[in-house]
Amino acid sequence: MLIPLERLKHIADYHQVILLVAPLEMLVEGYFGREDKREMYECILSMPDPQETMANVKKALRKCAIPLEAFHKSGFRCLVRDDKRSTQETFREMEQHFRLG
Repeated sequence: MLIPLERLKHIADYHQVILLVAPLEMLVEGYFGREDKREMYECILSMPDPQETMANVKKALRKCAIPLEAFHKSGFRCLVRDDKRSTQETFREMEQHFRLG
């Protein structure tokens, strides 16, 4: 569940929050690669026209997504997912941000 950014500003400070976000196309195209979405993916494939159904689902995902700039303007640290940073590098950045290491 996503806590609204304005509420988050009132209940946490900068070093208590890190926003892990992905560019829109990465989010949409990778959405069904997650294990927790497997059932939904299989349901879509069982539809009479799975390609059209998938196109509609992806259109809805694009429409519902929060623009990246909203996260950047929040005042909290944002880590935007990309293919250049390893999982270990992301963990190191998070440890530093949370002052754990």
